[in-house]
Amino acid sequence: MTTITKRIVILLAAAALLPLAAPADDNVDKFYDFYKQYTELYNSHGKDSLFYAASERLKQQYIDHKDRDAYYKIAMNEAMYEIDHDRPYLAIKKATEMLNEMNKQRFDGYSMVYMTLGTVFESRGNINMAEHYYKKGIDNISRSDERSQIGAYTRMAYLLKFVKPDEARHWNELYAKNSLDYPPYHQVYLFIAGMISFAKNEREAFLETYDNYHAYRKEHPELDNYGLATMAIMQKAFNGKYQEALSDLDKSENDLDLLARHDLRMHIHEMQNRLDLALSVARQRSWCVDSLNSDMLFNNLNELSTEAELTKMKTETAHERLRLMTIVLVLALLLIVLLFVFILRHRSARHHLKVKNEQLRTALSMAEESDKMKTEFVRSVSHEIRTPLNAINGFNEILNNTDMHLSAEERADLTTRINDNMAAITNIVDEMLQMAEQASTDFYPRTGSIYCNKFLSQILYSYRDTVNPNIELAYTTKVLNRFSFNTNQEGVKKILDHLIQNAIKFTNEGAIEVNCRQSDDLKDVIITVTDTGCGVAEENQDKIFEQFYKVDSFEQGIGLGLTVSRKIARKLGGDLAIDKDYHDGARFVLTLPFE
Repeated sequence: MTTITKRIVILLAAAALLPLAAPADDNVDKFYDFYKQYTELYNSHGKDSLFYAASERLKQQYIDHKDRDAYYKIAMNEAMYEIDHDRPYLAIKKATEMLNEMNKQRFDGYSMVYMTLGTVFESRGNINMAEHYYKKGIDNISRSDERSQIGAYTRMAYLLKFVKPDEARHWNELYAKNSLDYPPYHQVYLFIAGMISFAKNEREAFLETYDNYHAYRKEHPELDNYGLATMAIMQKAFNGKYQEALSDLDKSENDLDLLARHDLRMHIHEMQNRLDLALSVARQRSWCVDSLNSDMLFNNLNELSTEAELTKMKTETAHERLRLMTIVLVLALLLIVLLFVFILRHRSARHHLKVKNEQLRTALSMAEESDKMKTEFVRSVSHEIRTPLNAINGFNEILNNTDMHLSAEERADLTTRINDNMAAITNIVDEMLQMAEQASTDFYPRTGSIYCNKFLSQILYSYRDTVNPNIELAYTTKVLNRFSFNTNQEGVKKILDHLIQNAIKFTNEGAIEVNCRQSDDLKDVIITVTDTGCGVAEENQDKIFEQFYKVDSFEQGIGLGLTVSRKIARKLGGDLAIDKDYHDGARFVLTLPFE
């Protein structure tokens, strides 16, 4: 590695990769003496074993102090060392090993690896790959890591100085912000700035940078001669002294590596307008790049062969382990599958048992409810029949008692009461027979058409003489007088009679309204019976259509009216339901198909 590349790598090491602080509990002077020896070994040739011994000592020291960041920076210097000694294959190998170790340790130091790979490709003349890895390195550098930024920015600026001078200037200016506090680094900034101006043929900018470079060196006499010879060559070229500049460029005392010399020589020939010479130098540069990559390939064939043998052995061992692991894995998977099947069957059995238990509980609850309803029905029927029977027996005893002297009017009144109670018993029996009849009737034939308004209003107003005077009977409609539909008149009348009688029974004042309309899709006729009575509690609304169910067990009736009415409605192709959204009494909705 020639002077300029070596110089930049050393700066990268000093600025980004090498820790600049000694461990807190060590003697600082002793640490820096050893660190100076380490740096000298880094820059030496033929002392590989001594350098690596010093590197191991430093890495161990930082491991002992749990400074993993410093440890990896020292490890990265080993890859840099291989680049410096023209062994890029070993550099890539060390960088890869360190990357694997970082992954295992979950340490975010990827920027170091990327910068090393970029330096490897730069040293072989592969600018595109070098730029790719430098950018990845920059993307992974922490914003607070100023020293790593210094090294990364100057690498990018130096790499792109001739091929992408505008981008190179961008990176060099970023580097400038971090270099002001470090004179050796700021000297590098001024030198690269001069090379960028030279590459862009910016004479005035170059001369200004040239003057700043020399002025800065006077302010800092401790600086070395880095960049001095190359700045002089570029200054002579701008002044038209092309041959003198080219002669100085051929000398070995300048600061440029072989590829950079070719780039600078090509540019001077372009300034001479000697494109033929520039093309010849470009060809030489291309051969040089090919040679560098070929050297890397051939110089490492033996190492690659050894690595291949080791890889082969490792692969065979890995295959054997893989075979054993596969057997173990298959057995483990088989065991897991069997366990999974057992768990599924166990869960299925538990679920099946749970469902059966739930069904049994439901059936038991229904049986208990049915038994309760039957008991209530028997009690209700007994009560309903016993009351008029007791009255009949009492009135009959009075009539047949010879000791009691009754007038003709009193006898007539008792006879009337006996007849009324007999009629009540007859109604109860008729209702039960009607329920049995409806249960056995599977079909209600549509016997003919009914004109809704006339038919419904006649049924409602037939109760005018029996309803409480405080209750208003009202029929409303949204259909025309000639509107009719085909159904079973007897069945509809039975439903409406029961609904109206229920409304009268539970309404003391207000109104009872019957309404007729068609559904929105015109497929059904909807008849509603609405009252302002006590209504039906929400918890009882789903039960009132069940057989024998009575909200109030002391009310007259045996709890079959709504059950019979719903069955008739459904056999007519419709349905009967309670409007749960109406809260000012009760509203029953009869829906019948319109045909």
